[in-house]
Amino acid sequence: MSLKHRIRRTNQRIVVNKQHFRTWISILLSVLIPCITSGDVYQPKVELGPWAGDLKIEPGMVAKGYRLWGSEIVGQDLSHASFDDCELTGVTFRQCNLFGTTFRRTLMTGMTINDCDWGENEFSDAVVNGINYGDLNDQWEAMGMSAAQFMTTWSYKNRDLHNCVVPSNSFDSSYDFADFNLAGAYFFRISNAQFVKSRIADATFQYCDLTNCAFDDAVLYGNRFSNCKIDLKRWSSAASFTFSGVEFAGVEFSGPIDFSGRNLVGGALNSHSDFHVNFENAKINGFVAKGGLDGANIHVTKSYKTGNLSEVRISTSDLSGADFSGQLLANSKFWRCDFTNCKFDDAVITASSFKECTGLTREQIESTWNFKHGHMTDIELPNRLFD
Repeated sequence: MSLKHRIRRTNQRIVVNKQHFRTWISILLSVLIPCITSGDVYQPKVELGPWAGDLKIEPGMVAKGYRLWGSEIVGQDLSHASFDDCELTGVTFRQCNLFGTTFRRTLMTGMTINDCDWGENEFSDAVVNGINYGDLNDQWEAMGMSAAQFMTTWSYKNRDLHNCVVPSNSFDSSYDFADFNLAGAYFFRISNAQFVKSRIADATFQYCDLTNCAFDDAVLYGNRFSNCKIDLKRWSSAASFTFSGVEFAGVEFSGPIDFSGRNLVGGALNSHSDFHVNFENAKINGFVAKGGLDGANIHVTKSYKTGNLSEVRISTSDLSGADFSGQLLANSKFWRCDFTNCKFDDAVITASSFKECTGLTREQIESTWNFKHGHMTDIELPNRLFD
């Protein structure tokens, strides 16, 4: 075979191999790209509701006065658009450029905003109750709405912030929520605020410093505090405050934690710092405690004194030496607790759980009412306790 012929055959193989390589690369990318972008990038889409008419979606568009119910707008450039006087209930904006867009006097209740670019927006006299967001942790900061802008909304001016997401006031003047309806509101990085005579039900506070906030004559119940700083003494001036259903998660308490005589049913205490809690005569049925409730202070609770510790949820606590004799522990959950030298004589542990707990012995379980009467079903015990 001549050299020229061999070179031609080699070039043919190279061309074929390149074609195979390109084919395999195309197949590989077709598989990988959807995996990489899935959940991150959406295909651009415009689906307008039945009342939108011939509205054209584009930068600088004027949709003043339109009723856009049921519209879905994805991946569009709406910079410097005007949605003044619009009804945006049921409208979804996803991954859109909304820089410089105005929402003056706009009904935004029930609107969904997800992963959009914001900045230099106007919200004067807008109704901002019940807006649905993606990531609440950074949504308002990414949105560029300052506390001062928030105060220009219809919702704030009319003291009705129910189901509102309240932007951080870290770099603005203090909030005055006196005599506001704050039911179901979400507060993020709030500090230096006044809640005098406000109605705060089922609200969520996250990363807030409430140590200098006034709660005089306020009504508080069913709220959740996550990674906040709190001084419970400031709440003593509230007109009504119940700990029932209140959740404290990762909270830093600046003063004493006094739950004495309180109804803690359905509440929760989960702190990452060392603390001492006064549970004297507190009702703790259905209470979730991670730390703070140990073998010493569980005896002083009202629930213990009445022999009913049903439905308590206690984790990572030292319960060693506690006497649970005759106690009703039905439907209680214990996780990673220490039960060394505890007594369980005739205790009722029906449908209770002791997952990953230490210090439990076979003798302790055999002393319970359930073991003595052959009712040991639906009880979760540490592995190998009866091996």
